[in-house]
Amino acid sequence: ANAFIAKAIGVPPALNASYTLLDSMQTLWNAHAGNIVSGHNYTFADLIVNLGDNLSVADASADISAVNAFALAAAPSLASTAFTKNYTLTDTLSALANAPVLVTTNHVYHILDSAANLLAGVDVLSEATITNAGAVTLTGAGPHGAAGVLSVANVATLTVITSDDDWTYSLNDTAANLLNAQNIVISKAQAKTVIEIAGSVGTLTVSDYNKLVSITGINTWHSTVSDTAANLLSANPSVKGSIATTVLNNAASTLTVAEYNKLSIITSDDTWSSTVSDSAQNLLAADPSVHGSLGTIVNDDTSVNPLSLSFANVQKLQGITTDDSWHYNLTDTSADLGLGLSVSAAAASVAAAQAIVDGAQNSTSDHLVLNANYSLTDSVLALEGAGSLSVDHVINVVDSSVNLLALDANGQDIVAAAGTVKLNDQGPLNLSLRDVIKLQGITTDDSWQYNVTDSHVDLGSDLTVAAVTKAL
Repeated sequence: ANAFIAKAIGVPPALNASYTLLDSMQTLWNAHAGNIVSGHNYTFADLIVNLGDNLSVADASADISAVNAFALAAAPSLASTAFTKNYTLTDTLSALANAPVLVTTNHVYHILDSAANLLAGVDVLSEATITNAGAVTLTGAGPHGAAGVLSVANVATLTVITSDDDWTYSLNDTAANLLNAQNIVISKAQAKTVIEIAGSVGTLTVSDYNKLVSITGINTWHSTVSDTAANLLSANPSVKGSIATTVLNNAASTLTVAEYNKLSIITSDDTWSSTVSDSAQNLLAADPSVHGSLGTIVNDDTSVNPLSLSFANVQKLQGITTDDSWHYNLTDTSADLGLGLSVSAAAASVAAAQAIVDGAQNSTSDHLVLNANYSLTDSVLALEGAGSLSVDHVINVVDSSVNLLALDANGQDIVAAAGTVKLNDQGPLNLSLRDVIKLQGITTDDSWQYNVTDSHVDLGSDLTVAAVTKAL
């Protein structure tokens, strides 16, 4: 009709076309804003209209209101629920949870929101919205969205919420939570840090320490490492608590000399208890500080192969071990028992040395005889009772001036045989001139001090001039 009018001569009048429309609801809705539908009566051939996909709640609400008005104009008696409106929704959790019921009911909807909003919005209302959603995905860079920085618990919650779990994230949580996290949670994270960076992460085992370093890639955090002695000894030297390194329950069990020394270097508290068990050779070569608080034992099988030791090493090993039931053969019987022993101390030392000789497996077969080396230093009375202890040994006398001035024949023999004779009196002595002269003739050290109580001395009778001169 417009084309026909356009061919008319002169100014053509505006077309005034009258008609009514009968078409599908979708076709009429698509054209409702144009002049073909506008101003004309229309009738729906069906009652179905498609409003589109991935509408926001706001857009869907506006379109529903518009299409309801459009349908009402065609059929005033037509209820809005009498025709079908097809559409899908995509919006945030908050928008969908708070949408009018008629907008979401019987319509597929997709939640697209940030990790922060999803984690913060989980309540009774939004849980139902999440449960009924066709899909839940994250906003952010990347094809699957980005969650940002999360805790281990956040990852677990978000994994349950979302339908596409390939979103990216970084972890920041306590050391304990990172250590207890599932491997997949750790492996998928783009970065892993502990909340306690530059702070204390608490007490870790060697395994936890290594795992935390593996997770975070850094160990600027501070920790105490506490584990069994076995785990500490087998650990990399870099595993060391910056606060402390201790043995679990302060009990190190059984260690060799080398392990004892190594553990002492590793730990910051060396009060742990232990048993040291090693070969006689290693125990003899060890520092004296290596001593098991629960015991020190020889682990050689000496019942079959007795140890071959010098007298000095048997004596030393007996001082080291808490169980002296090991067997040995002596390579010598020379016992250096010390110098200046009292008679009683020499008796005890000789008895102990003889026991070492008698205890040797080869004592009888090799006819071993103790060769004890020592010297005696004691009073005249004690030395008189020394018996065989003084035979072939240097003796020295330390006694009081009273005892030395009153020597009998036996005492004089002791003094004559002594290497040195010294006084044990304290302070200056009060002596007659005669006793001073006599005592100086007995002692080998005349540095003792004295006061003379009289100056009379009987030099004898019928002396020559020369003799008197010398005596004076």
